[in-house]
Amino acid sequence: MKLTTKLENARREADAANQSKSLFLAKMSHEIRTPINAIIGMNEMILREEDRQDIIDYGMDVKRSAYSLLSTINDILDLSKIESGKMELIFVEYDVSTLLHDIVNMISMKAKDKGLEIKLSVDEQLPSKLYGDDVRLRQILINLLNNAVKYTDTGSVTLSVSGEIQDSKVNLYFEVKDTGIGIKKEDLNKLFAEFERIEEKRNRNIEGTGLGISITTQLLAMMDSQLEVDSVYGEGSKFYFHLLQNIVDKEPIGDIEKRIHEQAVEYSYEVSFVAPEAKILVVDDNQLNRKVFFNLLKELQMEIHEATGGLACLDMVTKQPYDLIFLDHMMPDLDGVETIKKLQVLENNLCKETPVIALTANALSGAREMYLDIGFSDYLSKPFEPEKLEEMLLKYLPKEKIVAVDTSELPKKKKRDKILDFADQGFPDVEGMDWKYAAIVQPNAEFLLDAILMFTSLLKSDAQVLKENYNILSEMLATNLSESEEVLEAWRQYRVKVHAMKTSAAMIGAISLSSFARLLEDFSKKQIIEPIKALTDIFLEEWLSYEERLSVFKVNEENMENEKKFSASAILDFLSPLDAAMEDMDVDTADEIIKQIQCYEMPDNLKELIDQLASAVMNLDIQMEHEIVKKLREEMKTS
Repeated sequence: MKLTTKLENARREADAANQSKSLFLAKMSHEIRTPINAIIGMNEMILREEDRQDIIDYGMDVKRSAYSLLSTINDILDLSKIESGKMELIFVEYDVSTLLHDIVNMISMKAKDKGLEIKLSVDEQLPSKLYGDDVRLRQILINLLNNAVKYTDTGSVTLSVSGEIQDSKVNLYFEVKDTGIGIKKEDLNKLFAEFERIEEKRNRNIEGTGLGISITTQLLAMMDSQLEVDSVYGEGSKFYFHLLQNIVDKEPIGDIEKRIHEQAVEYSYEVSFVAPEAKILVVDDNQLNRKVFFNLLKELQMEIHEATGGLACLDMVTKQPYDLIFLDHMMPDLDGVETIKKLQVLENNLCKETPVIALTANALSGAREMYLDIGFSDYLSKPFEPEKLEEMLLKYLPKEKIVAVDTSELPKKKKRDKILDFADQGFPDVEGMDWKYAAIVQPNAEFLLDAILMFTSLLKSDAQVLKENYNILSEMLATNLSESEEVLEAWRQYRVKVHAMKTSAAMIGAISLSSFARLLEDFSKKQIIEPIKALTDIFLEEWLSYEERLSVFKVNEENMENEKKFSASAILDFLSPLDAAMEDMDVDTADEIIKQIQCYEMPDNLKELIDQLASAVMNLDIQMEHEIVKKLREEMKTS
């Protein structure tokens, strides 16, 4: 009896000590974060303002070291959350091909830097949609792939995924194999110990805490799984585990490479109808989405009006009727669900009988039923595919406004294959850009170029908004209850913006950038602040790097089209970011926007206003710029 009591007391003391350790690690990590963030911020200012190369070199060393320390702290935080029992699994529906594609994209940059080949081998019979904690599964696979890349100097790293279907579940098998340095048998147990590094002298130059495998092991334990390892010293290692997941959609995943990278196959496209009397309202806060939408429907001759958010939509439907409304789900002022509920009870609504189509980037199983229950007529997933968009128009537009076109009299137009010929179309090989993916949503080179130029013109303002949303969220969490209305709204604003940036990047083919944004969006949905704190600044740095990467298109633009045809919609798209750039005294962005506007042919009644606008921007006359923008909006509205 006394022995039992002693053992119980010892167990309690050990648990209390472990809890104290976890609490200490968590508090210590949070305390260290503040000065590190300050160091990173101030160092960034030095890098931006310093001309001396030796100082820049020192600054880059500081930057690398600071981020390495930040990564260490993040690992400690994860570990302390697991050990204190505060780490929870959050189950959602997820698309398997998207998950794997994102993971490989995120790791491919590091592998490319080392000259390694990343291989992906996936069982084509795997179910396409599953139910589980995809964020933690991503973390596990990224940890394993990161380790494989770290400890491999030549050769390849391979991620293999297979599975066995068992009624409504699938038993997945994940394997990460490398051709790296391998592990001695006597060192295998050290893999699973916290803060342990195998062969410390040999691997002293490899960054990391030694926590990655420990965290992976504990996350897998929470998922009723365990990590296994086989290794031959000097030849390479294989890490693998099984994971049981519920099936949402049994449709086979198919060939992922073909599914993601070769959807832009050559095909013939022809206009089958026009609707010159139809009026359509597109409601989306993302300018790039609206631009793509407009380009896709150019040839159908419809009158397309645009609203930048839910509140603008509510105002516009009281002024004129529309035949069809496309309403984005995620927007910063009112989201699509809130907007349609207000539309249903709005007294002066001239569109009460108008079909409303939900625009969403999350086409999950059962989405259509969910949107129908809310009050939408249907939903359209992003990126928009021309065929599906036209099918939607034929289905919901008034039949009397659809005019059939005799396709036998029209020459067939090849819309997507041309973009893949970089030499002919002037699209160079740009790091991080996937032109095949871009071709899925951009019908031709001209449209893609427009989208890229708009993306770069909005790059800084998008980054600034996300940074502001992140700062507000951080302040709210520090001073308010985690479930307060203010905090929940701060989470929503962050999520909506990073969601929009994810879509914008995907629209131009910046897939790895879009994948990064998707990861932040996933964390924000689940309100997990630690990775958002660690990754937001890194994401913004990567986001802003695309200004230089895509700068080649500012030169190529002249070769591809000397002067674009006038488009009121396109000009209007530039005016809001121009206002914002002037308010922020962001001269570079304002100058770039003016250059884009001046690329368009301009009616005589607008030429003088555009010249005045350019002069106001050049002289940094904010008040004059605002006045001219107001006049331009009125002039284009009346004309």
